[in-house]
Amino acid sequence: TITLTGTDGLGNAVSRSLTTAADGTYSFTNLAPGTYTVSETQPSGYFDGKDSIGNSGGTLANDSISAISLVSGNAVSSVNFGELKAASIGNFVWDDLNGNGLQDAGEAGINGVTVYLLDANGLRIPGSSTTTASITLSGITTNGYYSFSGLQPGSYGIEVTAPTGYLLTARDQGTNDAKDSDVSTSTGKSASVNLASDQTYNDLDIGLYKPASISGTVYHDANNDEIGRA
Repeated sequence: TITLTGTDGLGNAVSRSLTTAADGTYSFTNLAPGTYTVSETQPSGYFDGKDSIGNSGGTLANDSISAISLVSGNAVSSVNFGELKAASIGNFVWDDLNGNGLQDAGEAGINGVTVYLLDANGLRIPGSSTTTASITLSGITTNGYYSFSGLQPGSYGIEVTAPTGYLLTARDQGTNDAKDSDVSTSTGKSASVNLASDQTYNDLDIGLYKPASISGTVYHDANNDEIGRA
């Protein structure tokens, strides 16, 4: 919904509104000379983007361009309102059986690992966001996948604490970012990813492995038969 308000040259109040066409365009025609404001009602399901005064010579505010002065025959154009679609980020937590930092055949996802969403400063974002759209943590499914959705475009990262009995594998192994681990073994954090409007980024993977062990005994084999010790 786009609303036009103002006063014509005779001092009469003007108030009109319309709905944008399917392609987003709008036009107020047959206007008398005067001073006007054009405002947008923020549409549901979108984040607020950048607006433009075009050739109006008006004053820009959020979702509003005021002080547009029309004289006889003026055709003001490109008074535009930009909107952003939500983005999402996520992917896969897996059991790195051979500890090479890469997703190999037969290496399954790990259930129940908590993944945290980070802001541009590397700080955790609470599950209940202060932004206009909600952030959804789907959690880790039985297949090992996780996703943060409903995000305002911007820079984000992830953080994980290795669950009891696991360690993090080395990150950035190999040349395929979709198949390697993307978090630091020391901090559990990934690098920041800049999400564009309507972007789904599913390349932030997390490799975990269980520490292995080797043990034995050094003993006096009195008869040198290697029997009796395992």
